[in-house]
Amino acid sequence: MHNLADPLAGTDARRIAAGRIVALTLVSNGEINDAERFALFRTRAQERLGLDDDAWQTLLADALEGLSPYYFDPGARGPSGAALGALNQWASEVDDPELQSLVVRLSAALAAADGYVDPGEAAVLRTLLDRWLLPRQDQDTLEALVYGLDFEVRPRHGMPA
Repeated sequence: MHNLADPLAGTDARRIAAGRIVALTLVSNGEINDAERFALFRTRAQERLGLDDDAWQTLLADALEGLSPYYFDPGARGPSGAALGALNQWASEVDDPELQSLVVRLSAALAAADGYVDPGEAAVLRTLLDRWLLPRQDQDTLEALVYGLDFEVRPRHGMPA
């Protein structure tokens, strides 16, 4: 149950951070297009992240507000240094491997929804790839989206080949 003053009160901090990452992925190309809206619906992102309507709408509103020059660099067509700094903080708060894997799958679905991974979306996915020790399938998915399908995947530290 959330109070009216703070719709995020009472929500698990890891789930809030996970929701912020997914929301940043959604807006990191500078817009939310129809394909991305459909992907949000199709993936049931809000439900799977365990966020109620008020919490999810707050995270989306925060992400959209983040399209200001402070968080979104139109020249670089992607998140600013400040947004990537926030992303690193949120990624450190998502310390559950199953929740990390869910965030990766949702973020990948949103980034690929319109058939093109924008440089801003790739920056978010690359940060997740660098921050988390992911299961092989999740790692392969992100590397294909970030670097292309012809990228030579190499085992990461601590992961079996």
